[in-house]
Amino acid sequence: MKIWMIGLAAVIGWTVAALPVQPGATEPTPAEPGAETDVIAPTDAVLIGGYRMRRLIEAPVHGPDDARIGTVYDVIVDPSGEAAYVVVALGDPAGLPEKRVPVAFGEINITADNRVQVPHGDAVLRERPAVHEPEGLDILVPPPAETAEERRRYLEQAERQVERWGQEVERLAEEAEATGEELASEAAEQLDEAWSAVRERWRRLRDASEDAWRDARESFDEAWSEFQQRWQETETEPGPETEPPQQQPAE
Repeated sequence: MKIWMIGLAAVIGWTVAALPVQPGATEPTPAEPGAETDVIAPTDAVLIGGYRMRRLIEAPVHGPDDARIGTVYDVIVDPSGEAAYVVVALGDPAGLPEKRVPVAFGEINITADNRVQVPHGDAVLRERPAVHEPEGLDILVPPPAETAEERRRYLEQAERQVERWGQEVERLAEEAEATGEELASEAAEQLDEAWSAVRERWRRLRDASEDAWRDARESFDEAWSEFQQRWQETETEPGPETEPPQQQPAE
């Protein structure tokens, strides 16, 4: 088809060239030397300071000790087209299966020899939830790890709640003893168990390492929700705010 089109164009060009000039027709006047034309002036090349994404795919990834921990599996862009995450395919040390985890683009450092350096080692990254890749172009990235400041604020709120509600539990027990109107044995037992779970998981949350923080927080939130439900079942006077401490948005 391409050859045919080129041949047809040549025939048309030859036919037009062979036609006689009609009387009175004027030929275009050649441009005068030095006259302005529509030629676009060349421009100098500019380095925009970006990265070619295809060069990042399968680039080696190194941890803080410079040990190779995997390769770049994919680069995720946000709706505005900005690079948001790199998906790191971790290797398989000790026979562990490959795992693909997200690392924020702002956390990586790309060296001159196309190596990608991340501030976390293999053990830390393996604690992160893996990315989910459904059919189509979408990719689901789990929530990023909370920063040290976010964890500190959450712990402060949790500590205040535990202290306040500890006082409420003591007040309830003292009032029941003073009035002789004890709670139903089953309700009292369930409330006591729920509060004991809150205190135990609070201690676990307070002492959790960075790697264990997410699991410890989820466990504490579950215990807090159970305690809230048991408290409401006692039909006592409303106490302090029963909502678990809320995570403050990152600045």
